[in-house]
Amino acid sequence: MENISVQLFRSFSIIYKEQDVLRQIGKSPKSISVLKYLIINYDKPVPASDLIEYFWDEEGGANPENALKTLISRLRKALSEKFPELRACIVSEQGTYQWKPNMHCAIDVFEFERRCLRLMGETQDGERTEEKFFEALNMYRGNIDAPFTTDEWLRGRALYFQEIYLKTVYLFVSFLKERGDYDTVIKICRVALNIEAFDENLNLEMMNALKETKQNNAALVHYRHSTDMYYKYLGIDPSEKMLDFYKQLIKADLSVKDNLAVIRDRLVQDKPEGTAFVCDYSIFKDIYHLQIRNVERWNVQMFLVLVMVEHIDQDIEFNPFVLDRIMRDLLNILVASLRKGDVVTRYSPSQYAVLLQMTAQNDGEIVIDRVKKAFYENEVEAYAKLIFQVGPILAETS
Repeated sequence: MENISVQLFRSFSIIYKEQDVLRQIGKSPKSISVLKYLIINYDKPVPASDLIEYFWDEEGGANPENALKTLISRLRKALSEKFPELRACIVSEQGTYQWKPNMHCAIDVFEFERRCLRLMGETQDGERTEEKFFEALNMYRGNIDAPFTTDEWLRGRALYFQEIYLKTVYLFVSFLKERGDYDTVIKICRVALNIEAFDENLNLEMMNALKETKQNNAALVHYRHSTDMYYKYLGIDPSEKMLDFYKQLIKADLSVKDNLAVIRDRLVQDKPEGTAFVCDYSIFKDIYHLQIRNVERWNVQMFLVLVMVEHIDQDIEFNPFVLDRIMRDLLNILVASLRKGDVVTRYSPSQYAVLLQMTAQNDGEIVIDRVKKAFYENEVEAYAKLIFQVGPILAETS
């Protein structure tokens, strides 16, 4: 008999005989939510009163009991439209409903939970292996519709699986550090930070692993990126732990004494591409202050450009995922349109800051026209518009 495979991480799907059964259900948010709730609580009958409280309580309908019965009936019909044997997946008994298929059903979140908890419970030497950690962590592909879900019960479950994921990552990092395998620690932290970018422990472990592998400059760049991110998005200053690490890193760098040839070789190891320089905001600030000195000393022309993305309807804000895609496409256009000596950074979720070397402000208008033309010709986003502000890097004084 065929098995059922349910995926809840990142996106919801029910696969049976290599087909996604959810396509039969349509796009009814309530039907999807009720089905998801039954699957997540598969190990126990769910009272109809609980479902009514979660999904009909605020609607004030005349007869939510009948509405629930109708919804369950439609779900059964949709599930069995192609595969009649799936009709029995939702069982009703004495005022309760339960996801209880009469065949094996693999649910990714619970398989992930089982593997992680088993790793946490293993204490004997040799029980834990890299392979077991990778198998468990690779199952976590982002949480179950959080944090954007409006379902409170689902948000609670999402936080629970997030906590298990982080605990398993910490355990794996500790496992690797005991063996001195800091290269793998770096790889694990990079993957985890793509999912949990604001986790302080992960950022500290990443920086420490870079330091242990003699990549102090990379550790310093990561420190600046992390602290800027905390301030920009969360409005918080670096913690005592982060500041202590920074002091240790600087102290270690002061003890290093290389000769000129070694320093020059390190500087030219990674030859920069012949395009605009894209950097973190902390580095951009340093370059900005350096260019101010050049302007004051040599009387060269440097301009600061702010490139902003907005919805054509000012009352509407882009979904964060849509905005991030637009900004990635815009960055590619900026790099292709700017010159070798220009510098670009992501200033905010919807803004890029650019340092331009120009002889006159009119040159900046030519660059702006080039960026606009490429943005709109490539149809990056039909409802997006670009807004530019240009000015000298030093404010004019009267």
